[in-house]
Amino acid sequence: MKNILYFFLFIIPFFSFSQESIKLTYKAPKSAETKMYNALNDIILLSITTEDLNAKGKKFLLRKEEIINGKVKRNDSLLSCKTITRPIITGKDTLNYVVNACNSTQFFESLEKQEIIFGGKFINDSIKIIINYPGISIRSKLKADDSFVLMALQEEDKEGSFELTTGEEFPIIALTPPIKGNGYSSYCLIDNTEIKNFYTEYNIERYYVYYLTIK
Repeated sequence: MKNILYFFLFIIPFFSFSQESIKLTYKAPKSAETKMYNALNDIILLSITTEDLNAKGKKFLLRKEEIINGKVKRNDSLLSCKTITRPIITGKDTLNYVVNACNSTQFFESLEKQEIIFGGKFINDSIKIIINYPGISIRSKLKADDSFVLMALQEEDKEGSFELTTGEEFPIIALTPPIKGNGYSSYCLIDNTEIKNFYTEYNIERYYVYYLTIK
């Protein structure tokens, strides 16, 4: 009986502290000048930020899905978390440089906030995407015309923030075109909580979803 009691005394605190809620906010350009500049240069921007001290030292890992006609056609972990050792020769000595790209996604203790900036520039029928962390940048090129926007997928509270649980994956941003009807198009009518149903509900044939895991 004592052994069972000791087990629960150990396991309850473990589960209590192994998962935490992290408060985040979305940040988009607000000034008229910035919006005009971005529009004239075919640029879109959306950021995720946090100043939550519980996020310090944690990694912010992203995954991307490309969804075509309602089916996931491509699933990408944007960074490899494999530890790589690279020998560097300096004179007569050889130094081993150990690197893990995922470590560069963490909220460093020296920073006041963690900010991940999603930026895109449309070029012909594609978009050049840069995802910028304080410690690393990720670049890619996706098929998308200039009707696509970066859409926030988490619902914000009255204070303009939202919470994510550590160790779990959440849809965070979509790159999507608008709903198109008879002579109109709209982003506002898209229910961003039903990201898997964009094709069946809105006939959006191609879009991209970014997922975030904090751990």
